[in-house]
Amino acid sequence: MAVAHRLRKVFSLEGLRYATLIIFTVLAGSGVLFVAVEPGQDLSTWDGLWWAAETVTTVAYGDIYPTTALGRVVATVVMIAGIGFVALLTGALAQRFLYGGSGGAAPEPDPDQTDVMRKRDELSRQIAELQKALGERRG
Repeated sequence: MAVAHRLRKVFSLEGLRYATLIIFTVLAGSGVLFVAVEPGQDLSTWDGLWWAAETVTTVAYGDIYPTTALGRVVATVVMIAGIGFVALLTGALAQRFLYGGSGGAAPEPDPDQTDVMRKRDELSRQIAELQKALGERRG
């Protein structure tokens, strides 16, 4: 339950803001880093940013591409970040369809659901106690 609640926060508007900040940081940093690790291509910073933008969106026109091992490592990080960001956007959009677009992560449970969850937790605790007692009795 706790993991599901935290995942809902990731797909909230606040989670998307953090993800957007991270992707833009990766975009700018990797563009500059790409220029530094690819000295044989004589690229400008703008070329590096262009390469990062087309790689993070997985477009990759092929006009600029990594030729060194370190350049390929940078490209791999950028591709994974881009694919992850698109997956996060897709999940957030799907959650908006499921729970509505009120701005929160998910609706709060109604009183009946809260009562059911409390009873479920109590039953789980009782089952754990019974299993412990049974284990001590056998042992």
